Amino acid sequence: MMGNGWAMGWTAILAAGLVAVSGLSAREVHGPGFELVVIDSLDKPDGPFWFVPHDNEAAAWRVGLEALQAHGGRLVAVENAGRRMWPAPCPVSCDPNRSLGANPYGDAVIRLMSPGQPVVGLHTNAPGRRGLGAGAGTTWADARDRNVWMPRALAGFADGDALAIVAGTRPKSDAAPPCLPNFMMGGAPMLYEEVRDGGDGSMSNDLALRQPERTYVALEARHGDDDSLRALLAILMACPAYAQP
Repeated sequence: MMGNGWAMGWTAILAAGLVAVSGLSAREVHGPGFELVVIDSLDKPDGPFWFVPHDNEAAAWRVGLEALQAHGGRLVAVENAGRRMWPAPCPVSCDPNRSLGANPYGDAVIRLMSPGQPVVGLHTNAPGRRGLGAGAGTTWADARDRNVWMPRALAGFADGDALAIVAGTRPKSDAAPPCLPNFMMGGAPMLYEEVRDGGDGSMSNDLALRQPERTYVALEARHGDDDSLRALLAILMACPAYAQP
């Protein structure tokens, strides 16, 4: 992604050496074992916090940049030379999205969020190996899964690989994610993660434990499926928790 992805339609940012370009300001944040790229909207600083936790998810990177331009805020992405996993030794886990929490990496990401700023995780994955998918991926929507809210009409999300993800410490039966009605009306499934025993180190789990008052939704689609991510994003940005005046 950033290892190659800085050049994906954004050669001006690369050539400028991470300085303000076309209403954006980019910089890098380093820590023990990690590197983050931080891009701010100068025109619309009050938008969401966009987070791309893996450097091999090019569609998430591209759609994140588009979202930053359209909706403002701040985009933070892991820089790892185009690789999904960090090389050992790792800060916590070699999976950047299993390394968040009360540690230098997780704290650095949290400090980049403004108070009350809603967060959007952007992911891509291999096609799901069960349910409606037919591949080797580990995240998908299956109507038989009690942790999934599935609309009757799936519209363009019928393969189960494009979905929204939310998390909380309460059982799903007691959860009421603020954007659930929007995804049900938009025909997109939503997966609920009940966080237990300290969580799994992901952004969704970390925020559910450390900042449960902060609104967080992850959007996930197949690798390279920009269009499904854009469709999920359009649903999300109609949600009152994310919609801008």
